[in-house]
Amino acid sequence: MSDYNPYAAPGAEAAESPSVPVGGEPQPWSVGEVVSGGWHAYKAHWAPLTFGYLVATLIGATPGQVAPMAALAGTLEEGTPAYYALHLPLSVVGWLVAEFLTAGFTRAAMRALRTNDASFGDFFAAGARFVAFVGMSLLRTVATALASLVFVVAVALVAAKVVSPLVVLPAFLFLVPGVIVALGLSIAPFYVIDQNLGAVASLQASWGATRGHKGHLFALMLVEVGVILLGMAACCLGIFAAVPVMLLARAIVYMRLSGTAPIPAAPPGPYAPPPGHGGPASPPPAPGSYGQWGPPGSYGGGPGGKEQP
Repeated sequence: MSDYNPYAAPGAEAAESPSVPVGGEPQPWSVGEVVSGGWHAYKAHWAPLTFGYLVATLIGATPGQVAPMAALAGTLEEGTPAYYALHLPLSVVGWLVAEFLTAGFTRAAMRALRTNDASFGDFFAAGARFVAFVGMSLLRTVATALASLVFVVAVALVAAKVVSPLVVLPAFLFLVPGVIVALGLSIAPFYVIDQNLGAVASLQASWGATRGHKGHLFALMLVEVGVILLGMAACCLGIFAAVPVMLLARAIVYMRLSGTAPIPAAPPGPYAPPPGHGGPASPPPAPGSYGQWGPPGSYGGGPGGKEQP
């Protein structure tokens, strides 16, 4: 028996299962265009994006600061087993909370671009995609670290004072594969939130969509670093605008590369006359004549209204 209800309110089924955007052909993009688009979208939704990011940052950072604050207050000695027994689990909790809010932040950015209706509540409304988002983030971090493993090991050895800091200089060459992997997987979060893909599928989709665009993505990354540094220079308050702007810019890149961005309407062409009227204009009537219509009252005939033989 069918579950179709002819008396249901229009759009009820669509409301129960939100539609997933259908991908098409990749669309061209430029760094300046997406940054400008991110800025314009941010201006329209600056309040929820700014304050949402501020609250998310404070909430996500709080668990990891409990043990350091206890050590600063003298109730816990830093570096002891008791310190790490408290600090490590709370750091994991803080990371999970930060990932949950980052998923919400990504949802807010997509809603700002797709529906022009971002809200503060979006930061806490991505729970259904939380597991996939955490899995994607963890796998992406592992893949990036493995791609630049030599550099990571060199930095760890320098931090442990096992080798000279000069070792890091040649190890920078091994950072290049990690950067390539990071760029190739950079739009995976949007596939998780916007297209409901799983952790592995979102990474595969991101890698495929960014093929041939690593150069532009690297340029965008440099611009993002510059914008964030400028935000930090403004008493660190500007970062709460810089980060949302660049997230929106990356969301636009995702929409273009996945083929889910709305195709802009073609500009109207030049005015064309109706069919049959596209020929050359008639020459102006001779001075003193009445043109092709004849003198008044003749309706095209000769003098006195008589038809010419």
